[in-house]
Amino acid sequence: MPGPINYLLLALLGVAQLWAVTAILLGGGSAGDPSLLRVLLAVAYVTCLAAAAWKAPHLTALGTAAALFVLVGGWYSTITPSHERQWSEDQSRLAHPEIHGDILTIADLRDFRYRSESDWDARWRDATYDLRQLKRGWFIVEHFSEFEGAAHAMATFEFDGGQFLAVSVEIRKEQGESYSPLRGLFRQYEVMYVVADERDALQLRTNYRPDSDLYLYEVDAGPEATRAFLEDMMARAARIAAEPAFYNSLVDTCASNLATHLTRVSEESISPLSPRVLLPGYSHQLAWDLKLLGDDPLEELKAAARTRPRAAAAKDSEDYSLRIRGL
Repeated sequence: MPGPINYLLLALLGVAQLWAVTAILLGGGSAGDPSLLRVLLAVAYVTCLAAAAWKAPHLTALGTAAALFVLVGGWYSTITPSHERQWSEDQSRLAHPEIHGDILTIADLRDFRYRSESDWDARWRDATYDLRQLKRGWFIVEHFSEFEGAAHAMATFEFDGGQFLAVSVEIRKEQGESYSPLRGLFRQYEVMYVVADERDALQLRTNYRPDSDLYLYEVDAGPEATRAFLEDMMARAARIAAEPAFYNSLVDTCASNLATHLTRVSEESISPLSPRVLLPGYSHQLAWDLKLLGDDPLEELKAAARTRPRAAAAKDSEDYSLRIRGL
């Protein structure tokens, strides 16, 4: 076997062992992991690998490494998502959407009112939307870091009569849990669709998160495509409410789900591994390239989409959604 292929196989085996050790430490764990038990198991795994590499013949050492990897992979495959955990209050309920003809009904729509990031009046309610009255969709990018690529992407929908519906794909946090991209690769988080009154979903970000800078882009897609996009999002939300699923930091994120919904209802082809999907802070550039944000220069659109000054003036007014759009 040629030398380069040997090196490639060894590199792949090394990556597999690194994955296995990290899976032992974090796979399917809780906010407090890695626990002492997991650390001891990871040490035992590495010790077995080192002993085989040091003492055993070459093929035996490779076989040992492969067997250990398969053993961890078999255990990892048994980790399953659940709806039965001690959830953070703001994510303790899943929305249950149903569409009958032109009518969208949502049980347990979230409609919180905030005084700070951690202080709120909790409220869920049932809501009804007439899809024939859907006016337009809006694409949202929430920047929260000095690194522009780190961001959260979501969508919101405007109906006649001043109704606004927000949909955000997020990790479903357990009490005391926070987001980590690394943990998100190892089945630590369930995924959820937060379906909320827009004032709930956006005001938290525009008025109560000091590091959040939210941009609201009007989507130029037409009512039929916008409706198909919303319906596809509601279908996934309903599936998750019926059967839990894991979040994944690479292929099942806020931006990757938006891209998936778009590819299902249009002729666009978007790779889930595109840098502008993996890094949601650049997702508005992808939307602009796909002609979803109109023809104006992107920098002009971004400047007009920034909500912070208008949100500060709107505060908690009942016409918050209109005022952050400058209406």
